[in-house]
Amino acid sequence: MVIVVQAIYVVFNACPPYLHITQWFRAAHGYCSSAARGPQTEECPMKGRMMPAVLLLSVLGFTGIAINEGYQDTAYNDGGGVQTIGFGTTTHPDGSPVKPGEKTNPVRALIALQSHVNQTETAIRTCIGDVPLYQYEWDAYVSLAYNIGTGAFCSSTLVKKLQQIPPDYIGACTQIKRWNKDNGHVVAGLTNRRAQEYARCLGKGEAP
Repeated sequence: MVIVVQAIYVVFNACPPYLHITQWFRAAHGYCSSAARGPQTEECPMKGRMMPAVLLLSVLGFTGIAINEGYQDTAYNDGGGVQTIGFGTTTHPDGSPVKPGEKTNPVRALIALQSHVNQTETAIRTCIGDVPLYQYEWDAYVSLAYNIGTGAFCSSTLVKKLQQIPPDYIGACTQIKRWNKDNGHVVAGLTNRRAQEYARCLGKGEAP
């Protein structure tokens, strides 16, 4: 975990526009006041949520994905016959698959992770559409989509609940917990990750 945090520090200090853009959007669009900010309050059901078009995964969300995915410097079989390297990367930015025996380092792996996060965000912006979200909701959904794949995410009941009128935000967050199986079997690691994403989606632990 120490290696992950150090490498993230290097990557984001080398690419400060990402952070500056995120901070600018947060400042420009604002959040609910501390008295009416929580995701379950009635006083502020929409204020503070932003359109997906202007949302970017936060540094906290990015770090969470990196830690949950874990780091491997040498390509390995993920158990399903897919070669995986770095932080859960199975393909390179050009679309070519990871090959057996490939090597990486933490900084290169995080740059690859950022590239795949960008692709994930682009895909889920399209399928979620103009449904306003809190930053922490966006972070949770990007983490889920990165893990299960954008195709599965975009065809999910979760997205359908977001697209209801009005959006069923709590119901959508609850759907996260359903994605804890691999080949039909419950996996403890996935259950723990889904619990983290579910809590994040509800804004638990967010500062006022």
